[in-house]
Amino acid sequence: MPLVTSTPREQGSGVPFLLVMLSVLALLVSLLGLTRTVTVANDRLADLQLAWQAVQNDTVEGSELVATNRQMERMQTPLPALQKAAYWSLGLVILSIVLCAWLLISMRRTKQSQSQVDDERHKAEQSDLMKLTDEIAPLANGDLRVRATVTDSTAGSVANVFNYAVSELHWLVGTMGHVAAKISQAVDRSRHSADSIAVACTEQSSEIHRSSNDLLTMSGKMAELSADAADASVAAQAAADQAERGADALSAGLNRLFTIRDEADETTRLMHRLVENVSAIDERVTTIQKVARRTDLLALNTTIRASAGSRAASVTDAAADLGHLSDEVAQLAEVLGQATRDIGTLTSTISQDASDTVQSMEHTNAELAAGVAQTRQASQALELIRMDTQALRERVFAMADKTVQQTGILRQLSESMDLINSITRKTGEGVSANAASLDELLDLASELQRGLADFQLPDKPDAEVTADDAPKTVKTSLARRAADRAVIHE
Repeated sequence: MPLVTSTPREQGSGVPFLLVMLSVLALLVSLLGLTRTVTVANDRLADLQLAWQAVQNDTVEGSELVATNRQMERMQTPLPALQKAAYWSLGLVILSIVLCAWLLISMRRTKQSQSQVDDERHKAEQSDLMKLTDEIAPLANGDLRVRATVTDSTAGSVANVFNYAVSELHWLVGTMGHVAAKISQAVDRSRHSADSIAVACTEQSSEIHRSSNDLLTMSGKMAELSADAADASVAAQAAADQAERGADALSAGLNRLFTIRDEADETTRLMHRLVENVSAIDERVTTIQKVARRTDLLALNTTIRASAGSRAASVTDAAADLGHLSDEVAQLAEVLGQATRDIGTLTSTISQDASDTVQSMEHTNAELAAGVAQTRQASQALELIRMDTQALRERVFAMADKTVQQTGILRQLSESMDLINSITRKTGEGVSANAASLDELLDLASELQRGLADFQLPDKPDAEVTADDAPKTVKTSLARRAADRAVIHE
C-alpha cells in the first residue's frame, strides 16, 4: 500500500480543527452539567413548594413534619453540588474561550507561515482574527453581550460557533440566576414557615404536657373513685350480710311467735276446760248442798223420832244411839256445809281467775297475731333490703371494674400524650435545625447570585443566534431542551 502523506498546510489546519473540537466538547460538557444541576434544583424546589402549600393549607401533621424535615435535609445536598457544577461550568467555558483564543492565535501563526500566494487572503483573515479577538475580549470580564462578526472566512466559522456558545452561556447564566432567585424566595418562605412550625410545635408541646398532667390527675381521681367504690362495695356487702342475719333472726323470732301462739291456744283451750270443770264443781257443790240440806232434815227427823221414842223404856239404848247418830249427822252436815261454802268460794275465785286468764290469753293472741303480721312485714322489708343491697353491691362492683378500666385507658392516654410530646419536641428541634440549614442554603444561594452578578447580560434576548446562524448539525441545544422540560414555575 502506498504511504499517505500530508502537506504542511494540511498538518497546520489539523491542529486548529482539533482545538475547535476540544472547545466545543468542553462547552457541551459544561452545558450538560449545568442542565443536570438545574434539573436537580427544580426537583428540590418543587418538593419545597409542595411542602410550603401544605403548610399554608394547615394540613401538616406530625408525620408530615417529619417528612418535610427529611425533604429539607435532602435539599441541603444539591446546592453545594450546584455551586461546584457552576464553577466547573464557568471554568470549562473559560477554558473553551482560552482554547478558542489559542486556536485563533494558532490559526494566525499558521497563516503567517503559508506561501506568498495566500498573503492577501491571510492578511484579510488576520484582520478578521484581530477583529474577532477584539470583539471577544470583553468576555474575559464576564460581558455576555459581545457578539462576533460572522464572515465567509475561517474566522467567520469560528465567530459563528463562538456566538452560539455565548448565546447558550447567556441562557444558562440567566437560567441559573432565575433559579437562584427562586431558591432564595422559596428558602425565605420555608424559613418563615419553619419558624412558625417551630413556634406551633413549642405551643403544642406545652399543651400536650398540660393535657398529660390533667390525664394523670384524672387517673388519680379515678383510682380514688375505684377505691371508694371498693369500700362502698364492702360496706354494701356487710349491710347485706347484716340484713340477711336480721332476716334470719326475724324468721327465728317468727317461728317462736308461732310456737307461743300455739301454746297460748293450748292454754286457752285448757282454761276453757278449767272453766267447764269449775262449772261442773259448782253443779256438784249444788248437789252436795242439796244432800246436806236433806241430811239436816234427816237428822232433824231422827232427833224428833228419838225424842218421841224416848218414852218407851225398851228403846232407851236406841235413843242413845240415835242421839249419837244425830249428832254425827249434824256434824257431817255442818262439815259438808262448810266444805260446800269453801268450794263455792274457791270455784267462784277460780272462775273469776279463769275468766280473767281467758281474756288475757285472747288479748295475748290478738297481740301475737299483730306481732306476727308486723314480723312478717319486717321480714319482707329486710328481704327487699337484702335484695337491693345485693343489687347495689353488684352495681358498685361493676362501677369499680369500669373505673379500673377507665384508669388503665387514662394511663395509656397519658403515656401516648408523653410519646406525642416527645415526638413534637423532636420535630420542633428538627424544624429548628432545618431552619438553620435553610439559612445556610439562603447564604449559598446569595453567594451564587453574587457570583452570577459579575456577568453582564443584554437587556433583550435579541442578540442570540438564530437557527440559520447555528451549526447545521445542532439546531437546538440539548441542555436547553432538557432545561425547558425542568423549568421552574411559581
